[in-house]
Amino acid sequence: MPEATCERERGRVTGPPAREASARAPKRAPGRAGEAPPAAGEGRGEGSPCGLVLMDKPAGVTTFSLVAEARRLLGIRKAGHVGTLDPLATGLAGVLAGPAVKLAPLLVGCGKVYSGEMRLGLSTDTDDVTGKTLASHQGPFPPLAEVKAALDSFLGERPQRPPLYSAVKVKGAPSYRAARRGEAAPPLPERPAFMGSCAILGWEPPVLGFRISVGSGFYVRSLARDLGAALGLSGGALQSLRRERLGPFDLGRAARAPFTREGLLAALTGPREALPELPEFQAEPEEAAALRRGARLTGPAVGPFRLRRLSGMPPWPAPKAKSPYPAGTVLVTCAGAIVALAEYSGPEEPQGPEGPPPEAAGLTGAAGPAGGGSAEASRGPSPSTFSGAGPGRPGLQPPRGPFLRPLRVFQGP
Repeated sequence: MPEATCERERGRVTGPPAREASARAPKRAPGRAGEAPPAAGEGRGEGSPCGLVLMDKPAGVTTFSLVAEARRLLGIRKAGHVGTLDPLATGLAGVLAGPAVKLAPLLVGCGKVYSGEMRLGLSTDTDDVTGKTLASHQGPFPPLAEVKAALDSFLGERPQRPPLYSAVKVKGAPSYRAARRGEAAPPLPERPAFMGSCAILGWEPPVLGFRISVGSGFYVRSLARDLGAALGLSGGALQSLRRERLGPFDLGRAARAPFTREGLLAALTGPREALPELPEFQAEPEEAAALRRGARLTGPAVGPFRLRRLSGMPPWPAPKAKSPYPAGTVLVTCAGAIVALAEYSGPEEPQGPEGPPPEAAGLTGAAGPAGGGSAEASRGPSPSTFSGAGPGRPGLQPPRGPFLRPLRVFQGP
């Protein structure tokens, strides 16, 4: 079957001819000398790893090299990350494997928990101890109570200036590139940053041990720098950092170095489990095909009884920070495979994991074509109407009643 992708703007389907798709062998990630190449079927087709791989990043390794290592070991062509860690830092890194890379916008906003140490009274050009020293405090240091009060003042949302050595874009390029070239540049503009909790693990001047929980886009190096300045010292520099949590995941589920294919597969979390707070719409095959073509699903069968959520999760979560998707986003699956991220419009009453009986859900054709359903509904298990309208096409009337509008589709087998 040809691999089809939905062009949202034009509402059309594109893809290679079926003969070419079936005859084309998947590209394989290059292996190291003496290492066996990935087995057949591990590149892109059926059976390829797909989901979130949790890895315990060692010190001195970049996030991008970690992604490349996962791509090589898993034998996949597509891989991405859900937030970078500085080379100095260690701890939990999330690598998206295969088609799951499209979930990145929903995962980068996850909250994070860090522990580490900062050296107060030391100012460097990188805001950590690996940089060039700019100033060093020579006088006495404040007592623990004063340090704690200053640290607590950073709780909540407040402006934060990212380090010059960061991936923040300046004229389309990461700011660290100009900094490494020694080019003079003004400080980066401040932007909102959130810290939810903080605790002091130790204070042996000038080293402060800490544990904090923060939101997306928070720079711990900036916190070290700004905390030192708030205490009237010469600044502060991050000495060590370890990420302990990433959203609902902790280090107990992460693969550790030296990394192996078996270890990464054991640390692989499926797309559904990677987004436990999103309601799930379980589509029938023809509904999945329609969504992949960019069509909307409408009719009485597209109701809250078709939505499922994992136990213990709130009925309808607010969108995460920096997420481009609306609050009504749901995860569409078919036979256990992820189909699309879609916007659901209708009653916000997703069911629990058990759901209603099939008769109540209208999955046996009981809904019929009434109320906007199609004649096809009375013959099969998907009593919904496919509006051939792809998302973003002009001149379309808004659908009546509940509907699903695809936001991001995943390629079918």
